[in-house]
Amino acid sequence: MLEQVQYRMAEVIFRPIRVLRACWVAGRKTSNQYMLAGWTVFLPTLGFGIMLGKGLSSDAFRFDAEPSLIGNIGLFFVLIWLMFTFYAGLMAAVTGLIGTVRN
Repeated sequence: MLEQVQYRMAEVIFRPIRVLRACWVAGRKTSNQYMLAGWTVFLPTLGFGIMLGKGLSSDAFRFDAEPSLIGNIGLFFVLIWLMFTFYAGLMAAVTGLIGTVRN
């Protein structure tokens, strides 16, 4: 069971078109399985964002601080985290929406 969820989690991230096509063709059962996998990817990234926020709360990352290499690396890391979190949440929401529309 856990291996199947892990496989679906990887598919949600690396094969989004295949996941959406499978959800559309197979219907609600498959869509619910992929939606669960999408949420198990999305929710931990939110928790990581909380930890990231605490780590980036030092003086080097303030908006009025002088630009520095460590500040730019931190902002780049936040940008990557934000894009991945948005992508994972969007995939979870779309698979849920397909399961609702397609019976």
